[in-house]
Amino acid sequence: STLAKSHGSVNTQSSEKSGTESVESEPIETESLKTGSSKTKTLESKSSKSSKPTEPGVPKCPKTASISSGTVKKYIMKLSSKKAADKHYSMLENCFNKVINHNHSKGANHSKHDKNVKNFPKNQVIPFTIGDYTGYLAFFPSDVAAELNNLNEVDDVIEDIKVKIADTDLCYYESQDVSSDLNSLDLVLPNLDHIDQSDLPLDGYYNYPGSKGEGVTIYVVDTGINVNHSEFGGRATHGGTFCDGCPDFDDHGHGTHVAGIAGGSIHGVAKNVNLVAIKVLDFLGEGYTSDIILGLNYVASQHNDGDNTVINMSFTTTFVQALNDIVSGMSALGIHMVCAAGNFADDACQYSPGSAANVISVGATKPISNNIASFSNYGQCVGIFAPGDKIISAGILSNIDLAIMSGTSQASPHVAGTVALIISQLGNMSPDDMKSYLYGIATYDVITGLDNLSPNIFLRVPYPPSECSDSPPDPSQDEDLNQSDSDSSDSDTDSSDSDTDSSDSDTDSSDSDADSSDSDADPSDSDADPSDSDADPSDSDADLSYSDTDPSYSDTDPSYLDTDPSDSDTAPDSDQDTSDQT
Repeated sequence: STLAKSHGSVNTQSSEKSGTESVESEPIETESLKTGSSKTKTLESKSSKSSKPTEPGVPKCPKTASISSGTVKKYIMKLSSKKAADKHYSMLENCFNKVINHNHSKGANHSKHDKNVKNFPKNQVIPFTIGDYTGYLAFFPSDVAAELNNLNEVDDVIEDIKVKIADTDLCYYESQDVSSDLNSLDLVLPNLDHIDQSDLPLDGYYNYPGSKGEGVTIYVVDTGINVNHSEFGGRATHGGTFCDGCPDFDDHGHGTHVAGIAGGSIHGVAKNVNLVAIKVLDFLGEGYTSDIILGLNYVASQHNDGDNTVINMSFTTTFVQALNDIVSGMSALGIHMVCAAGNFADDACQYSPGSAANVISVGATKPISNNIASFSNYGQCVGIFAPGDKIISAGILSNIDLAIMSGTSQASPHVAGTVALIISQLGNMSPDDMKSYLYGIATYDVITGLDNLSPNIFLRVPYPPSECSDSPPDPSQDEDLNQSDSDSSDSDTDSSDSDTDSSDSDTDSSDSDADSSDSDADPSDSDADPSDSDADPSDSDADLSYSDTDPSYSDTDPSYLDTDPSDSDTAPDSDQDTSDQT
């Protein structure tokens, strides 16, 4: 099986490839699966199949139905249509004694049993429909799967693929001494500072719309979320668990860190967004493509037309067309899909799901420079770049813990949070229009180290509206939001930033509640809880916009943000297998 790697750790170690899940019984002769042009196991293509028998009015049992014992594997079966699915399911019931579990496919009840449907018995079939993709998950011997692939109503049969985080230990957690230093409110993190301005040096401010992502839900498809962490203040919940034997909490740490970047109250981009954990990876960071499909199917069942829904997927596997099709199907439902481009220092088009159509695929840069991160994938399948190296966010060792991780896993939630900011400020829009707007307000031609095929587009959050305006600036009317000319855009930016600073100065002097009079918000107060809503200087009651400030660090290079490209945490040895780099 092909291994997939979630991207959010440093100090990686090699991981052995493991096979797909199987159940041993009496062996039988089976047909070999042929490897297609992609890097995943698939049965022989339709073009090479022998002619199919004419479909009878009553489903006819395949020849192998009478010898269905043997080693079974889990398969992803794609059907030609919803109409054909009913007939096919009848055949599975009659010929293989399969039980069709429609409850989960319709998202009904969502009980503990339904959420843990990955433990379904080998005689069950789990149907799903996501966008135009109609299919099901089931266990079959390989010869049965091969014969089913010959049926007219079956478009494709794909063996389930292992999904695995490369680093199976938690060595990316740095010394917890950093937590006590950074749990105060007096530091603006450079990754946040960087995404609100068009050029360096960093100015010590993070300016963002006062709506702060309110009314938007980001589903974090990952290892879970520590929902009790002080960063989330009750805004994080557990949606469902879809990996075998997994508890309903984050026992790895990657998902919590990603969620903190997207929507943490201190370390996050959109500080009022709702966060929902979709756990598809276990405590080792492992799962299967089928787990991801079940998790996405659950989100699709929860999404209604008009809902402000964003999905962040911070993992990557070798290119799998079926996974790309399913992810694109989620986008067709009006859900904004944000995916990590991958950490292999390679062409992002070779990996899924970031290469899928209609997703926002995110590469990584250094947090206090404009250099591409040494591990980041690149190329025309990347849509935008964001900070992803040595990012500080929430951890799982306690409810106030912080951790430092690197990867396109960390770049992706910066974009997911920005999408939430745009929705809460402007209202929802189609995924295509969102991509256009996101790229329209971005910063162009500042990233160094890119190849010619990569888009030189760096993330920028939307402008906070001024006190004198009821709406944000129109990107088509502001050269600073489309920086095709770096000289003129820099000039525009300076002027715009000057106006913003002036507005912020007026706001600070007029709002005593959001300023020094709030003793709970005093960073020097040792009793201040960073999760306390009173201690949140971004209180929406203070102003239409907010700026986190501490310009003092902008003239210095924080020790934890070593940008040396030879850093062993971020740059693999030239002899190292890049498939293990995270």
